[in-house]
Amino acid sequence: MILQLKSSPYESIELFQMAMNSKKSNEKNLSYRIEEKCIKFIVNVYNMLHQNTEKNEIIKISILKSFDKLLCDYRFTNSTDMILEKLL
Repeated sequence: MILQLKSSPYESIELFQMAMNSKKSNEKNLSYRIEEKCIKFIVNVYNMLHQNTEKNEIIKISILKSFDKLLCDYRFTNSTDMILEKLL
């Protein structure tokens, strides 16, 4: 989905949000690799939506809620820090 952000940004975001809200992702069975990709996707989306339109603001809030879901899982606290360090 990261690769599709430039060509189909809103569709990629919608698909990601559907995946995050699916029953399987709520079972908390994310592996480190999946979590890393989710975080990279969220950071890329947030950085991409630099125009201050109403639609972009709504998407930013929504994508930050997805990020919050990842942060709430205590198993990934250390790995989240490492991933964000790499991205920054």
